[in-house]
Amino acid sequence: DDSVDEVDDATLIAALKAKRARRQALKDAMKSEAERVKQKAEEMKEALRAAEEHKKQAEAEEKKRAEQREQQREEARKKREAERVKAREEARRRREEEEEEEAPRGGGA
Repeated sequence: DDSVDEVDDATLIAALKAKRARRQALKDAMKSEAERVKQKAEEMKEALRAAEEHKKQAEAEEKKRAEQREQQREEARKKREAERVKAREEARRRREEEEEEEAPRGGGA
């Protein structure tokens, strides 16, 4: 009778140890999975940060190009305006010279 109880006890103890071992293995697997998920989240966060930085940099470069284009347009506009002023001055000067050339002939005749 005692040997049967000892066998039953040994079986129970072995079953409990196996159950504990399975529970511990499950805990370890869950902990490992949680670490993997945490690592993946960190990688995604870093990728998002890098993408946002890249976007910010691209926007800054585009803004700079737009400012340069605007500056070039403004310089071209000023240059055209200066050329128009110069042409008007040249035309005015020629008109005055023509009037001066005609004035003495008109007055002397």
